[in-house]
Parts: sequence; C-alpha cells; structure tokens
Amino acid sequence: MSTERLVTPDMDGSYILRTTIVLRILYCIFPDIKWTGDMLRANALRKTYNFGPIRITHVSKGGVVVPKAYGTRTTEHVWRLTATNEKAQQVLGSVVEWVAANSSKWAITKPTWTFDRHSDEDPLQDDKWKESIPLEWQSFTLRSPAELKIAEALDSRRILFYVNARCRLPGRNGLNETRESDFLVFYSGRVKILEVDGQTYHNTPEDNRRDRTFARHGLQTIRFTATECVESPDEVITEFLELFGRSSNGSLHKVPQQDNEVMILDAEVIG
Repeated sequence: MSTERLVTPDMDGSYILRTTIVLRILYCIFPDIKWTGDMLRANALRKTYNFGPIRITHVSKGGVVVPKAYGTRTTEHVWRLTATNEKAQQVLGSVVEWVAANSSKWAITKPTWTFDRHSDEDPLQDDKWKESIPLEWQSFTLRSPAELKIAEALDSRRILFYVNARCRLPGRNGLNETRESDFLVFYSGRVKILEVDGQTYHNTPEDNRRDRTFARHGLQTIRFTATECVESPDEVITEFLELFGRSSNGSLHKVPQQDNEVMILDAEVIG
C-alpha cells in the first residue's frame, strides 16, 4: 500500500497529513515562502494557524495511523489542512492530488503547477494576507511573507539588522514618543530604515509624521512595496544598499570605510 495515497477530504473539506506532505503542499500553493518543519511547528504547533484561506491545525506528534492518507504509522508530526472558502478548497484539492501523484518523483522534479498569481479573483494572492500573517523566523516574529523575504535576503548577505525595532525619541512637540521600524539596517558605518509597504500604508498623516520624526534624528526611511519584497527581495536589498551612498537630499557622498574595531565600538555606543 502506498504511503502517499490520498483519497478524499473529510466532511469539512480538510486533509490530515504528515509534515513532509504538508510542506510540499504549502510550497505548491505559496511558492514565495521557504517552508520548513521548524517554521510549521513555530506557528501552528500550539494553536490553529490561519495562513490566508488555509487553516493549519496540529493533530499529533506522530506514532498514529493517518486516516485517508497513509496505511502505516508515521513518526512525523501530523497536521490538518483546511480551506476556508470554496475557491481555496478547489486549489487545495488540486494540489493534494498533484502531490499524491508525484510524491515519488519529488526529489527529481519540483512542482511547477500553481494558480494564477495575479488574478483579482484569487483569494490566495490577496494583498491583505500578505500584510497580516505573523511568521516565526530565527526567533524573530515577522508580520508578513514580504518581511520574511527581506529578512532572509539581508541575512544571506551577512548584514547587521534589527527587526521591528522600537525606540523612544522626542517628537516635534517635545514629548517622547515610541516609534517602530520594520528593519533598522546598519551598513558601512551608516544606518537607514527599510519599510515594507502594503495596503496598511497609504500616505496617512501618521505614517508621514513618523517618517519625519525619524528624519529629524538622522534616520532616513526607504520604502518598498510588499510585491517588490516578495517577488524580488535581492533586487530590493541591492537598491536599498545603493542608497547608503546618497544623502537624504539625493546627492552622492563617499561611504566611509571603517575597520572592525571602529564598527564594534559604534555598535556598543548605539546599544
């Protein structure tokens, strides 16, 4: 009996699956996210995790027979995937069937099938879920897949950065305010703020006032759209780092070169 045999979903349209299969299915539906077992456990082990219209629930730690999916016991964690609307049910069902039929060839051929990412009717690619899904990564809590892609891109370049850093600083009225940035990035002895914009940012007075408050203290804010960050994170970081060679008014200046001792001293002073 094939251990990758998947039949029909439960009455509520959900599938009970082990970790390996869940990761493959999520990779097909959300190819922009680097899915791992650690990420799955961090987000869904102790509570139901809603990732867009897909609900992930932890069933057991393994050692049980998975109904309608396996003929033998599994030592992996077991999860329930549930689609929360009709379109998502169709997508999830199609992906489950594809993974079941191609699981033996997975190591050789990665799946290329997916739905239309740019369709206005596709609930899985709505900007709202891109901007409101907390993700655990390297002990950080990131607030969206777009932030996750930027964090991974910065990390791969060995660049010092802070995630969702909060600070206290005097505002225009002289009163101290608490402000937060998506990414506080240190590069070549300088520091700038990288913000990931989505539907939550519409040039509101509060957003503009926050940027001016940071600028008053010498912190320039550079904004990129969530779509840019998800689809081209490396290009975003390249452009962002190029801006370290420009002043706030756009004029070119020479980026100071510092040795390791000076950079460490600066970090201690800032801390």
